[in-house]
Amino acid sequence: MHWIESHHGLTTEIVATLHWRIRSPLFLVVMLGFHFAGLPLSTAMGIAMKRLLLCALVLTTLSFAFGETPVDKNDDGPLPTKLTPLMQMKLDKSKAILEGLTLEDFDKIKSNARSLHLLSTESGWSVIQTQEYADQSRDFQRAANLVVDAAEAKDIHRATLGYVAMTVRCVECHSYMRKHRLESNKLNP
Repeated sequence: MHWIESHHGLTTEIVATLHWRIRSPLFLVVMLGFHFAGLPLSTAMGIAMKRLLLCALVLTTLSFAFGETPVDKNDDGPLPTKLTPLMQMKLDKSKAILEGLTLEDFDKIKSNARSLHLLSTESGWSVIQTQEYADQSRDFQRAANLVVDAAEAKDIHRATLGYVAMTVRCVECHSYMRKHRLESNKLNP
């Protein structure tokens, strides 16, 4: 894990250096904003973690609420989403990690993050054989391992960041898969 020491004495974790390939270092910006507002680092971390956890909870809830909307067959929009047994298991494990985070149940966090990592190595996981998909899967596995390591260290803040990174990986990968399938369907009507 990489750490940076600013000239103001603030020590903060740089999310982008954790190899999650998060496109925007939003967490760093939030932390620096709290620091320059005069809040101590521990208070800023607590506020930022609570907000990140709340955002993850809202995003997860919204994805479940709107994830399986029926699609008109005449619509040229996105393809309908069907949950495979593997995807259902992944969602169940993700929900259990979120529950573990909210209750600070480190055993639940660790066991479900390990299960997600194992699921990501199953042959049914690799549905598209592209370099981008392989990179996305490796990034997901790194994030899952970060959650496991944080749970073993009983570090709720790192576990939460790892969970957010896993969620970002899921969203980006599924977005990539939808685009890939739409392009494939346009080429092969």
